[in-house]
Amino acid sequence: MGKYEGRKIFSISMVKNEADIIESFVRYHQHILDGMIFLDNMSSDRTPEILEKLREEGLPIFIFNDKDPEFTQSKKTTQLMYHSFQQYHPDIILPLDADEFLVSTNHLEHPRDILNKIDLNQLHYINWRTYVLIGEENKNELFIPKRITYARADHHKTNKKVVVPSIIAEKFSGTLSGGNHKFLLKRGKRKLKINTLKELKLAHFPIRSLEQFKSKMLVAWINTIARQEGVALYLKRFVQAIKEGRCRSEEDLIQLTKDYPLRKELTDVTFVHNPVDLSFCKSINLKYTKKNEVDAFLNFLENSEELAKNFAMLKNGR
Repeated sequence: MGKYEGRKIFSISMVKNEADIIESFVRYHQHILDGMIFLDNMSSDRTPEILEKLREEGLPIFIFNDKDPEFTQSKKTTQLMYHSFQQYHPDIILPLDADEFLVSTNHLEHPRDILNKIDLNQLHYINWRTYVLIGEENKNELFIPKRITYARADHHKTNKKVVVPSIIAEKFSGTLSGGNHKFLLKRGKRKLKINTLKELKLAHFPIRSLEQFKSKMLVAWINTIARQEGVALYLKRFVQAIKEGRCRSEEDLIQLTKDYPLRKELTDVTFVHNPVDLSFCKSINLKYTKKNEVDAFLNFLENSEELAKNFAMLKNGR
């Protein structure tokens, strides 16, 4: 920690079954961040094992285990954020998912240098740039930003993620929204300056393989039903495609997910070749990621077993 000049900058991430990308995330962001904090929500794959090996290397990561099967991201990441401010005293926290990589928009400036200059008295947002599969990926390349290099053009509507300075967290009592897309104030409608960081993007890699897509969709689907929450339209659409056998090949996946996670299908999608800039990184070599990390059936089965156990305990009044 503290090896970089300027501000202390941390990320917080709630993760579940991200074994195919978690090492890529850590090895990339070690060149930007002072610390990365992970809350593992009962992963059934090798995510905890890989994180522990990376920690043993001496990389600046901190790992917490969440034994509550519910993926209540808003509540848990908010608690993790305030704990991180109190425990590690960073100037800035970026709530990032494991499939989000911080990049400069023009590839000319180090993302760290941009964060060192932002106004800490403002709340900041960073827009997504969503990367997609086009069928030309080198599947032997396990470092995700090198394998997947095409993205939807920025003019397509996308989400954004919040950046929270410690000054803002202390001054305004708030919560992170689901997906960490917003910082919601608790104390009425107090004035808070908000800025979109046009110099930064989040390179977003939500869909990386057929097995990973099925795992992501089916686990999210069953958990959403178990929590009796409203189902996102895109999730319902993709799960229906899996049920109907319309997602059996990589070609099917490419057609289905060209507009993920938008609420409706795009009729005219523009893709651009926009590889993530790695010029500020030393050589990145993955040591622990395997070629076929994701087993969708295993992840779905393990998750369903935990839900069944919790249902049985509730039924028996325990």
